[in-house]
Amino acid sequence: MANLFLGFDTSHYPGSGLMQSIYESTNLLFCGFYLAPSPGHTTTSWMSPPGETPPQVAMAAVLRSQGWGLLPIYFGRQTADVPSLPSDAYNNLDSTGGAADAADAITLAKGAGLTDGVLFLDIETSTLQTDMTEYALAWIDSVDAAQYNPGIYAHGNYVGAILAQRPTVMPWVVKFSASAQPQFDPTTGALLPPGSDMSGSSINNALAWQFILDWQGPLQFTDVDGASQQIGNLDFNVSTAIDPSSPLTIIGNARGKRCQFVTNITTDVANVLSGQSFQLTMTIDGAAPWPNGTFIRLNAQPSDPNLPGDPVALPSHLRIPVGQMTTTISVATSAPSQQTQVTISAQALFQDFPVQVQVTLSGP
Repeated sequence: MANLFLGFDTSHYPGSGLMQSIYESTNLLFCGFYLAPSPGHTTTSWMSPPGETPPQVAMAAVLRSQGWGLLPIYFGRQTADVPSLPSDAYNNLDSTGGAADAADAITLAKGAGLTDGVLFLDIETSTLQTDMTEYALAWIDSVDAAQYNPGIYAHGNYVGAILAQRPTVMPWVVKFSASAQPQFDPTTGALLPPGSDMSGSSINNALAWQFILDWQGPLQFTDVDGASQQIGNLDFNVSTAIDPSSPLTIIGNARGKRCQFVTNITTDVANVLSGQSFQLTMTIDGAAPWPNGTFIRLNAQPSDPNLPGDPVALPSHLRIPVGQMTTTISVATSAPSQQTQVTISAQALFQDFPVQVQVTLSGP
């Protein structure tokens, strides 16, 4: 059985705050990323979200700092049977147009912060047509020459035709039933994959498979901070890679090491008089992502489990502020009847094991 990872794509950027909540609170691990403006996709919300002022980094870097894997999409020129596109999207559907659009895709990718990896050409038609094939092959060859890895998003018949001529192309296959609905685990609410491998896509070695198209939803969930969230108008995908833009990356933790983990937790004193406060400092291994920072779970466990009450007033969680790698909080203590040792644990989302520190509460 292959390891399969789930993701989504949608035409308009949902907003960075919601994107971070989706990653933290669902089992979706990668997302489509539109390289735009392009002939078939003029909306630039993925490249430059309206109304947002992120730090001076490209949006692909923002999403990757949240943990997301990416499916970079270039929606280029299309055949006449694809409706409702800008008029320019139907012009120059030939090898010259393919080479020019490859250069455009590479410029957009670099502007988004994607300096290498897989870029996917969006082929919408399901009918094999000579001009589209000529255009696609030129796009693929030019992207390959620029040291990126070319991929195609297309129906299975087109993927097969392209692979017959360019066998190293990364395939993202479109295959869905118009009546199909996404299935969710009734206990956890997690999205379920369409099978145990990629054979249902019609291309056994597909890198990705879009198995649900234009699901209005909405997908509803409670985020890790306890707030109700929802998002609709989604396509769902499954991939053999946690990050389809970098499919050869070997990642031990299923959520990837782009997420920040707690590396150290310290107190300003080892022994605290009961009823006094102490300072607790947590350090993570990278800058906390925009816009929500890094979520940290906290726990305090006294050496005597029968001790009445909570010996320390510790919040259940906190967030390390955006751009920071450390945060310090003041922790109040109660007055237990005897000397007590308390083990404090801090653990980031998706971190396998907590980091701990011990503090001793002395009698009054």
